[in-house]
Order: sequence, then structure tokens, then C-alpha cells
Amino acid sequence: MFAKSVNFVALVAVALTACMTVEATHWCFCESLGTTETLCIKYIGGNWDGGSCGLDTDTKWNNFKGICGRDYGQNALNCWV
Repeated sequence: MFAKSVNFVALVAVALTACMTVEATHWCFCESLGTTETLCIKYIGGNWDGGSCGLDTDTKWNNFKGICGRDYGQNALNCWV
């Protein structure tokens, strides 16, 4: 009985961890760390990891690219999957 309850607790812990993990489809950087952080958090609602912005929808990705390109030029934009 104890082994089954331990397995259940482990399963619940894994499920909760999976739910809390953010799955970004694109990662982007724009001009500088400060610019990227501000754009990511304040304007896009992305997932700032301290060096780049994780974007989990195409809408967020398109908005990030559009704002960065418009304000800083396309050469300031760097995105990867």
C-alpha cells in the first residue's frame, strides 16, 4: 500500500511540473538585454529567461518581430526555434 501511495505522489509531482513548464515555440533577442527584457515582459507577455524571450504563440512571435523591427531595425532582431 505504501509503495502505491508513493508512486501516486511521484506521478502527481511530475504532472504538476509538466503543467508549470512553459513551452516556448520561438526564442528571440532584440538589440540589447534591456530592450529584449522590456519588450518581452512589458509589451509581449513572453517568458524572459535572463537572456532571451520565449514566445509560446505565433501572435506573440509576430508582435515581437514587428515591434523590434520597427523600432530598432531588422538587423537588431535575432530569433530561433
